[in-house]
Amino acid sequence: MKVTIAEMIDRWSICKLKIERVNGLSLNEFNELDIELNKEQAKHPTLNFENMKKILYTINDNIWVCEAGLKSGKEKLPNPYYIYDKDNHEGLRTMGITTEMARRFNDIRVKFKNFINQSANEGFIEVKKDHCSE
Repeated sequence: MKVTIAEMIDRWSICKLKIERVNGLSLNEFNELDIELNKEQAKHPTLNFENMKKILYTINDNIWVCEAGLKSGKEKLPNPYYIYDKDNHEGLRTMGITTEMARRFNDIRVKFKNFINQSANEGFIEVKKDHCSE
């Protein structure tokens, strides 16, 4: 099954984050995706692959930061993620805010991937209701 350009760029950006933060994990997958994206770029010269990569990288970076804070169980994230947390006893409120932010970033991610697929005239419209994306 062929993977869409949006899915390739999404995986590429996640691999890049893993390489930067988890000691080089996913380097082979990253290199393979880079080769495939170069082939797709040749097929779609009007699409700005570099900008699409930067945007999905930024979106996934924000999701990663929110999820890292939720997984750690600690309040170690920089502002604005914990800007509403004044005291430790407000941790549940903070977790709720962070969870909502992660969902909103995921909504943006899904919409941007749909935009990429529509621009490339391929794939399908992705809908994720469980993640507050439509």
